[in-house]
Amino acid sequence: MHKPWLFCVIALAALVPTGCRGSCPCPPPAPRVLDIGCVDSMAPLPLARGDWAVSQRTAVWKAQESQVNAPPKTIGYLVRRTYRQMRGGPEYGMYVVTTLNRSEKIGRIDPTGRAWRFEPQRNVGIEELDEGVSSLENGVAAIFQTKRRVTLVETTERALAFELLDRDGSGYLEKAEVEPHGDRIRDADRNRDGLVDFDEFDALDTL
Repeated sequence: MHKPWLFCVIALAALVPTGCRGSCPCPPPAPRVLDIGCVDSMAPLPLARGDWAVSQRTAVWKAQESQVNAPPKTIGYLVRRTYRQMRGGPEYGMYVVTTLNRSEKIGRIDPTGRAWRFEPQRNVGIEELDEGVSSLENGVAAIFQTKRRVTLVETTERALAFELLDRDGSGYLEKAEVEPHGDRIRDADRNRDGLVDFDEFDALDTL
């Protein structure tokens, strides 16, 4: 049985020099069965070269799939976090792909651009399947197993929170949409027109 932190070690293995140089053949690792529970862990990772810190700041994109005779459809999200050794050194970006349910992680793209798709295994965790090295868009498409074109539209956590609250998609938060969340969001209506637009919402110090 693999230990819970094993995925983190595997995910960052690409950051540790292996001695491969020039045209030295480096075959991809064989598929593994592992636990992905610590993808977003803030805890230091048990690596011999030093503990790793994970930035709490993220970059986020909507993954949109092209449709026939229709606007692109959002099918999930791509989230980037940076990793750095506690004692210093360069930062490395790790991408996680989720469905529309952002807690449902279905793959990752490592710092080399290689996409890994998470395949659930009955009663034994998750198997990582190597989908190859490509652009971010193609890597996300491979993880979603779609043949349609995927585009990435950069957004922010604030914008996603606003969209979640704006249930009718009007572009404004109306009284019925803000009342369940107390005075904090309602008081963001600086021009007192009874609506909270995104600029007013984004001006809040905290959500």
